Amino acid sequence: MNAPLLVFDFDGWKLNGVAIGEDVSRLAFLGEEIPTERSRPGWLEKLVNRFRGGKARYLQDNILEYAPYGLAVEFQGSTILGYNFFLKHSNPFGYDAYKGQFVNGLQPLNLTPYTTRAELIALFGPPTPLEGEELDPDDPWLTYAQADWDLTFSLDDDGQLETIEALWYGEPS
Repeated sequence: MNAPLLVFDFDGWKLNGVAIGEDVSRLAFLGEEIPTERSRPGWLEKLVNRFRGGKARYLQDNILEYAPYGLAVEFQGSTILGYNFFLKHSNPFGYDAYKGQFVNGLQPLNLTPYTTRAELIALFGPPTPLEGEELDPDDPWLTYAQADWDLTFSLDDDGQLETIEALWYGEPS
């Protein structure tokens, strides 16, 4: 498979120039959706419930799975709501490891499956506590929230980066 080189830019939340909030048809360069063999309804709802106090906002039917790319794209109607990057092949959802790059504008970011909590905090600053909660240094989730946007890093049992989730919780137009 000749996969396109994927580059996610934290400056503008763009995957190969396609920003969250744009039309999902702009992702045509990814080709047809390639779902995981172990896809099961509700996995994202469970994931969102874990750090959203049981209030899942999106449904499994609104996810395009590109398992060989280590990528899932959330959408509503035709609007992209988020990108999920799976950095480890051994993740519980059956995705291959994301082999793309991460940048912030012109600055490359070295985010790998070995990136630790301390390295993430050095790059992005302290995470944002969820409403009504205090930060827990042992929490496997580092969430950076701004208005209707969340950037969440999840860590595996060894404290290393497993997934990156960039989500928009606004209302699509």
